[in-house]
Amino acid sequence: MPDLIERDAEEQLVPGIFVLKLERPDGTEGDVLFAPTADLILPITPAQAAMLSEHSGNPSVTKLLVEALTHSTIDTPHDDISDLASYSPTSVALMLTTTCQLRCTYCYADAGNTPSKHLAESVALRAIDFIIGNAIATQRPGVIVHFHGAGEPTLRQTLIETVLDYSRAQCATNKLV
Repeated sequence: MPDLIERDAEEQLVPGIFVLKLERPDGTEGDVLFAPTADLILPITPAQAAMLSEHSGNPSVTKLLVEALTHSTIDTPHDDISDLASYSPTSVALMLTTTCQLRCTYCYADAGNTPSKHLAESVALRAIDFIIGNAIATQRPGVIVHFHGAGEPTLRQTLIETVLDYSRAQCATNKLV
């Protein structure tokens, strides 16, 4: 991104992850997600910057949001991970794709105007295994699977069906609902 000039506004969300306010040569401003140790520089929308800012200081939430935006794992240093020790989610929201055929003006993800990225089936199934394991370990009766969009989830209908079939089978095997 050689055409961007860093402004004095910078927010460190957690150690190693920043949102930078940048000014383009034409005078317009933009936000960039910057994680130098992960070799990440990613233009983000104002809505995405606001969402990240809202959760700054909470390493586990910030890391999940960054991973959702980038569709990749970001390793960040943690001084205190005690808040993660008892966290055993039994629900998951899967973002299947950034592809969208619409151009809704209110879309927080700017879907359809960003490069297409797709969640791998293996990652989705590992997420199901993870929440099933947590439900068993915490003796909860079942799990919840959501399909959320940073794009239009139904464009990945085959993956939705695969995930739902797998979830139902795993729940039946482990006597969960």
